Amino acid sequence: DDTVGPVEWVLVAFVGVTALSIAVATVLPTPQAIFSAVYPWAYCVVFAGASALCLIRAARQPAQRAPWALLGLALFAYGTGNVIQAVLLVTASGAPPYPSVADFVWLCFFPLTYLAVVLMLRRMVVRFYLSMLLDGLIAALGVAALTWAVAFAHLIEVSGDDPAFGNPTKFI
Repeated sequence: DDTVGPVEWVLVAFVGVTALSIAVATVLPTPQAIFSAVYPWAYCVVFAGASALCLIRAARQPAQRAPWALLGLALFAYGTGNVIQAVLLVTASGAPPYPSVADFVWLCFFPLTYLAVVLMLRRMVVRFYLSMLLDGLIAALGVAALTWAVAFAHLIEVSGDDPAFGNPTKFI
């Protein structure tokens, strides 16, 4: 059933408003104390809502249940990792432990998402050409370059030494 009910609309609106507020708080000058206190929890809310939307879709579409359920579980795993990390930040004195349980839960996101995308593509794409792979690779690299140029410098400036963000330059 492709109909969207009132529960889904409320979830979409809630997730959208929360995501928009995170984006605005990231771009506009926001007091660091407020940003550090609210950001990790608002981020968790976005993942919980997105996960719920995917799981509702899985329940309503039997033909596409597996990919939507996997995607919902992936988003739930990532959101759970964010909750664990936020709790570790609140309870830990100093930097949270590394690696932590949150890291393991975050890593569960990737294989679940990969399986979901593969299952969705198997249903949608009748024939797969190498040129489609190259087009996707070019688009992904373009988005990565734009993200690096626009957002990463601002993230470094905003995060500073705040343990909520970690050190984004430690792997460079």
